[in-house]
Amino acid sequence: MIKKYSIGALLLVALLAYPLLSIAEEPEPTHGSIKQIREQFKSNVKDIKTENKVLKDIAKENLKTAREEFQEKKKEFEGDVKEKRKEVETRMKAQKAELTTKLRAVKDERKREIVQKLYTDLDALNKRILEHYTQALDKLEGVLVRIEERADKSAPQVGDTSLVQQDIVSAREAIAKARAAIVTQSGTTYAISVTTEAELKNAVSRAREALRTDLGIVKIAVKTAGEAVRKASVDLAQLPRTSSSPTPTP
Repeated sequence: MIKKYSIGALLLVALLAYPLLSIAEEPEPTHGSIKQIREQFKSNVKDIKTENKVLKDIAKENLKTAREEFQEKKKEFEGDVKEKRKEVETRMKAQKAELTTKLRAVKDERKREIVQKLYTDLDALNKRILEHYTQALDKLEGVLVRIEERADKSAPQVGDTSLVQQDIVSAREAIAKARAAIVTQSGTTYAISVTTEAELKNAVSRAREALRTDLGIVKIAVKTAGEAVRKASVDLAQLPRTSSSPTPTP
């Protein structure tokens, strides 16, 4: 009985010792393998830094290109508006002469003077409001450039900024459409069609209403551009912060 117990005890000891022997047989990390791990880690960190630097350089180049394109488009837009205004000046001279001739049918001299002044005032109002809308678009485009700068800087850390990039493209298209609307409206004049003295008031009202309607179309285009830029700003704000700088807002 003692002999059997001794054999069972030996088997138990052997079973308990086996895992320890297996662990003991595993090779311990050598100095060389630890060095290799460290070198690999340093290499990976270096690769990440290099990749981030490349991405930052690309972002800077993209931002520079965007600003250059902004300046070029602005000059082109200003040139188009200037050309339209020249056309308006030529057309208005002819329309003023025609209006003066038709107003001879109106006996009241005060009414004739009011209508002639109103014709000039309508053009001045059109020009002033379009200049206001142009300034608004310039500010929106400046905000959009800053949004693109933030998005490019965030790309190495965030990874996916595709939604903001899509917003930027949409905002640029909206701004371009609004500028096109301004160019078209810059070349519009509002002749007052005089037939009889009795119809004079209605003719003036039609000219005013036409100007109000046309400016309303431009206003909608500018508002749409503002909403597009705002969407880009909101989506940008939802990206993880990469710096303490504030999010651009239109």
